[in-house]
Amino acid sequence: PMQLFLSHLTLSYFRSHQNVRIEGDGRPVALYGPNGAGKTNILEAVSLFSPGRGLRRAAAADMARRPDAIGWKLTGHLRSQAQIHEVEIEAQGDASRQVKIDGKPASQLALGQRIQTGVATDKQSALSKHGFIAVCCPDHDAGGAGYFRFV
Repeated sequence: PMQLFLSHLTLSYFRSHQNVRIEGDGRPVALYGPNGAGKTNILEAVSLFSPGRGLRRAAAADMARRPDAIGWKLTGHLRSQAQIHEVEIEAQGDASRQVKIDGKPASQLALGQRIQTGVATDKQSALSKHGFIAVCCPDHDAGGAGYFRFV
């Protein structure tokens, strides 16, 4: 089977994250941190790289970092064995999400067709199954407070 993964993910003013950059190499990723650190927000960002309304089915305006509310942007490099596609997903104000694939405007459906993943009803299971990301529950130790650990 073709391996498909996000080799780069940047969240700008998305939910609780002002500016986060995550690098991947195709291996599973574990997110670790205390409750409220933004782990699920990262999962939601990853879920927007497939067709549909995302993990929480939220409106684009609700995904903006508060109190800034200046819009948000996600950038990712989708890699397969033979291709790399730069994908940008963003929203400004109350406008709907806009998608660009390799710098050209595209629909969310076109993104799904490009990466050939199909639509899953349980986004977390689908992301886990395809090796995009795995989630670990935090154990609230002081050493991990406020940090994500990427393995």
